[in-house]
Amino acid sequence: MREEKRIKNSFIALSIILLIISLFFTAFIFYKDLTAIHRDVFKDYETVYIHKSKSEIKNVVNYFIESIKFERENAFEDIKVSLRRKAKKIENVMMGFEREKDRKEFLRMVSYQDPSICVIFSKRKRLYCPLSKIENNKKILLELIKTVYIRPIFRTIYLKSKNGETNKYLAFIIYNSKEKAYILTLENMTKIEEKLKDKFKKEINKFRYGISRKRYMFVLRVEKKNGKIKLIRLVNPNRPKSFMNKEIPLDTKDIKGKEFVKEIVSIALNKGEGFVEYYFKIIGENKISPKITYIKYYKPWNWIIGSGFYPDLYKNDLYKRDKNLNKIFKKYILSLTSELAVFNLLLLLVFVGFVNIIMKRIARYRNQLEEKEKFQIHLIESIPNPLFILNKNGNFVRVNRAFEKFFCVDESSLLKGKVKDKTIEELKEHALNFFEKRENNNSKEIQVDVCKTEKSIIEIFYSVYTDINGEPEGVIGIIFDITIKKAEERKLKQISIKDELTGLFNRRHFNEILNREILRANRYKEPLSMIMYDIDHFKRVNDTHGHLVGDKVLKRLSEIVKSNVRSSDYVFRTGGEEFSILLPNTDLEKAYMVAEKLRKRVENENFDKVGKITISLGVAQYSENETADNFIKRTDSALYSSKENGRNRTSTG
Repeated sequence: MREEKRIKNSFIALSIILLIISLFFTAFIFYKDLTAIHRDVFKDYETVYIHKSKSEIKNVVNYFIESIKFERENAFEDIKVSLRRKAKKIENVMMGFEREKDRKEFLRMVSYQDPSICVIFSKRKRLYCPLSKIENNKKILLELIKTVYIRPIFRTIYLKSKNGETNKYLAFIIYNSKEKAYILTLENMTKIEEKLKDKFKKEINKFRYGISRKRYMFVLRVEKKNGKIKLIRLVNPNRPKSFMNKEIPLDTKDIKGKEFVKEIVSIALNKGEGFVEYYFKIIGENKISPKITYIKYYKPWNWIIGSGFYPDLYKNDLYKRDKNLNKIFKKYILSLTSELAVFNLLLLLVFVGFVNIIMKRIARYRNQLEEKEKFQIHLIESIPNPLFILNKNGNFVRVNRAFEKFFCVDESSLLKGKVKDKTIEELKEHALNFFEKRENNNSKEIQVDVCKTEKSIIEIFYSVYTDINGEPEGVIGIIFDITIKKAEERKLKQISIKDELTGLFNRRHFNEILNREILRANRYKEPLSMIMYDIDHFKRVNDTHGHLVGDKVLKRLSEIVKSNVRSSDYVFRTGGEEFSILLPNTDLEKAYMVAEKLRKRVENENFDKVGKITISLGVAQYSENETADNFIKRTDSALYSSKENGRNRTSTG
């Protein structure tokens, strides 16, 4: 009783000291937390600025893309109107002449004076057109008029110019039945497109906006040739003119080693548009900074148009806001500290009044906990399987004697963290992983070293235990030794997939492996080949020497084949004397070489009591998205072809 009174008085005195300390400590914590809130607010401001800037650069890029589309479509429509008017005008003037000779002379004169006009007389296939004098153009124009009937039409054609370049032309064609002549008005669309490109390159090159007008636009051209991609710089106002129209290496990296150019091309070609983040030099400053760039792909011109900004440029404005936030937070902290001091004083008075009640309850709970702990110890030790309890921090709380015996560890050393064992660490890792994910599957199979010497396979069943508030506190694990069970399962599996006589995979496993390798070949675009073979005149061997000798021949043949293929290849016995080989990542040519190698090896082998035997082989390579049955059928047909053509040979299907 005296001891409890002394503890009570000491506890009250200590509480007073702790409350005073807590006043200052809590004030410090509040200051720290509010500072953290202040930092979060600052980050929120920064996030808003970044989001706003992303929208701005996206809008600017989209503005230019839409402008290009608009002007390109308008130019195309204007050209169509112009071509139609010119053709109609020529036809109207032509029909104003009464004599046929005058009309034809007029058409010849017009076509010679204006290179964009062609007149073709269908009856004699005579062309009055400067462009027709260039090689291959006449043939194209004559082919073109074959598609024209009564109504005027527009057609797109490709003709060569005098300098040998091929240009895209838009042609409007009218057929005059009276003169049996075709009137064509042409416009060089390639030149029109080039003029539009030059116009927008100039506009984009001059465009600057944003903070200190340091944002700018850039244009890149994607060129695809022979399966390779090149990136050409067309517009970049911050680069010398000598850099323009030059290739940009795709493996260009920023200061952090990121291949941002390759990422830009990938986003443009695969997604069409997107944001790219990397490090780059700030315009006009000798400073490397993070940069956010938005790019969009304009496919008709193979252009990548982009714009970017530097988040660091906004920090000066944010720092001004930051100073105002600091003043507000300091006032709030001082007010909160004063209120906290009054609250702590009242709390102390209330706390002293409840000390006696608390001390009595502590004594009662202490007795209950001792009884509960005794029961838990008895319950844990009564379980015959190894059991462990691990808290959420990865520390062992309890293990039973069965656990100590199974893993040859001492509980006291384990709880103190003195045991450094790979198996124990692996148990902890799996248990903590289950605690964090809390999956529906509450069991785990692993292989461990039992007592550091013996390999065993164990199955662990997990259960999460909670604290008094129902919050997850840790994991309880019960271990079962399933080493013998797993060995039996492996033995049964081998029996189910292996041919008893030859030791090769059987027909059932052939179907499983074939379907799996077909999926793999389709997914990774890798070649897959199959070889089918059987023994020539094997029935004679059985009839002459008996089935026991025949079985020995099959076994020896299987040994020869298996020793002459790769470890990654699969050899199957799919019938009596029928065999198949699957060769992953092997094309038809290499598979044929393997088949020939096997054929010659078997041909040179002397088989016990039989002597020489030969085999016939069929080889086929899998075609993309082909069914397994069709693949087998093609290979089997190749084998049949070998047999039909004299045996002891290899055929492909």
